[in-house]
Amino acid sequence: MAQLKRKGPIVFLTFLSLITVFSQVLRVYELAIPPLLIGLIAGFCLIIGFVPYYSLKCLLGIVSFIFSLYTLLPLDEPLSLQWMTALFDKMIGNFQAFFTGASTFISQDSAIPLLLLVLLLLAVLMIQFERFLFSYFLMVSYLLVLSVFHTDNLSSHLALLLICGILSRTFRQKSLPPKLFIGVILVFLVVGFSAIQLTNSEIRTVLTNWTSPIRNFANQQGLYNWIQHASYSSTARTGFSENDQQLGGALLDDSTILFEVTQKDTSYWRVESKDFYTGKGWENTNQVQTWSRNRQAPLVVETQQSDQYYKAAEASSSRYFNHGTYLPLPYGNSSITVTEGSTNFIRAEETGRVDFGGSNQTERAIHNQWSPPDYQLAALENISLTLPSDTTVDYLQLPNSLPARISELAREIIGSETSLLNQVSAVENYLKNNDDFRYSKIDAASPADDQDYIDQFLFETKVGYCDNFSSSMVILLRTLGIPARWTKGFAPGDQTLNTNGETTFTIRNLHAHSWVEVYFAGFGWLPFEPTPSFSNPSQPEAAEESTAPNSAVSESSVDASDSSSQNQSTSSTLADGSGDNEITDQEGLPRFLIPLILIGSAAVAIWLFQKYLLRIRVIILKKITRQPLRKIYPLLLKKMERNLARDSSETLSDYAKRVEKKEPGLEGAFLKLTADYEKLLYGQPTTLNFDHELVDKIIFYIENKKAARE
Repeated sequence: MAQLKRKGPIVFLTFLSLITVFSQVLRVYELAIPPLLIGLIAGFCLIIGFVPYYSLKCLLGIVSFIFSLYTLLPLDEPLSLQWMTALFDKMIGNFQAFFTGASTFISQDSAIPLLLLVLLLLAVLMIQFERFLFSYFLMVSYLLVLSVFHTDNLSSHLALLLICGILSRTFRQKSLPPKLFIGVILVFLVVGFSAIQLTNSEIRTVLTNWTSPIRNFANQQGLYNWIQHASYSSTARTGFSENDQQLGGALLDDSTILFEVTQKDTSYWRVESKDFYTGKGWENTNQVQTWSRNRQAPLVVETQQSDQYYKAAEASSSRYFNHGTYLPLPYGNSSITVTEGSTNFIRAEETGRVDFGGSNQTERAIHNQWSPPDYQLAALENISLTLPSDTTVDYLQLPNSLPARISELAREIIGSETSLLNQVSAVENYLKNNDDFRYSKIDAASPADDQDYIDQFLFETKVGYCDNFSSSMVILLRTLGIPARWTKGFAPGDQTLNTNGETTFTIRNLHAHSWVEVYFAGFGWLPFEPTPSFSNPSQPEAAEESTAPNSAVSESSVDASDSSSQNQSTSSTLADGSGDNEITDQEGLPRFLIPLILIGSAAVAIWLFQKYLLRIRVIILKKITRQPLRKIYPLLLKKMERNLARDSSETLSDYAKRVEKKEPGLEGAFLKLTADYEKLLYGQPTTLNFDHELVDKIIFYIENKKAARE
């Protein structure tokens, strides 16, 4: 009964946790969890918790494992040696194909046994050894990976696991009366069922917010991108996209280098703008105003109008790798000349995009005599609302289906502001500095078929990345009659300061970014940055004294420490021709899961070996010695002396009494075992039975003391 009181809650919570995780494992392979399998896993947990002998536990555990496998993978065979041989042959053949590169995936027949084995090892770790932190960390991590690659909301499952982990820790050294234990189970079932059913409950929201920094950090380190390289996930990666018609969904950071620029000042690298919002993404209405220029003559590109003041020109050199044909350019006045790889430029006047032409080389280089923009926000304060007159494009375009609450929100944001600059700044600040919105590439959701992309972000999810924030600002401004357009390119990138005072900017796929351009008469299209933690160096944030007439200048460079926040930029989807999103056979296990399974298994084995070396040694001594107490007691005594030193003149019984007095949690176990050992030493081995329960209680005490010290 004492064992039931102490182990019962832990067995139940472990069973519930395993079912929660394994149901998601099977869902990946579009398999339902059979009722018989639930019973087998429950039986396995009961065996670990209540069967007294290790040899019997192992035997019954192996039988349960075999029956569980057969329930999931019968292979059209009766349960027999022939079935086991067929399954083993399938696994060996698939592993050989996988490790020789002939197959990218581990098949379902090979994956399920591995995953089931890992879960059962976790069951042993939680029930037998009561180590919960490591076990629940692995299970929660697995569900977090699934939530990214299968776009399902697993917050309720994660909440359930965390509750199980907390309760398991609580019950670790406490026993409950049977009636109270049953009551706890009933209450827990009600709470767990509510957590699953109430999809918008507070606990789910809190859990998602708590775990978001972990997922964002893993994404920034390239973990998810590494996983996707060998998976069948269709989740997009960061990078410049030619197709922005369908925005939304998670993005995985890709650190592939696209180009490098060496110059003094810092800038966003502008590629193009888009003007037509569809309710799902962006298109361009005018693609025909293009012209080309031979490489022998410099191409002058101004991102603003000719009456814009500029700083003194500086030399800039750029080298481009496998990035496509587009040419990212800094804000200001650029005079570009090809130095390697192409014969001409192609420019789209309306969008400001420049492409390389006349060569299929993958590496290109240019020289740019570049003058950064030189103005301050104060110069814009008295500029009134004006529509651009040199274009046929409607920069106030809105879809007919745009929800009315978006324009109502825009009017609420600007309040009583009347000037163009103040209205634009109010919308920018609302998105950039509002605690209601959260920046995350991993948690961003895709809108449903009947949802507007911006409406979903502003009023429902409020979680996203640059595409969400920049698109929202453009549309909010347009509802106020302010001409704005969606602009894309790259954030400054990773910065390396050279000895000559110049900086080399290394721009990767993960630096792809989108922002907003607003039309100001006399200045043209000026950049604004609504995405939290980003700062466009081409947009002055405060008025400073300028070196140019009737104008002021802001610092356009940022130090290396500021660039870390800019390195989190993204684009909407993959660049054309990438093929990284190719979907393959989903019945096989993604290649990335195999290292995870092997690492998980190795981690469990290492944990068991290191943390439970004492217990393992005791088990071995029980099996190989006729009088195990003669070998085991000195081992336990040595471990006990690490917690409480023993005097050289102190007898074993006196030391045991002192230990029991200091550690009442032992409940006399060490004193009783010491007495048995002394009887053994004084010639009474034939009447003395080895007390397994006393040894287990002492080992449990020693392990807890060791964990507390660590």
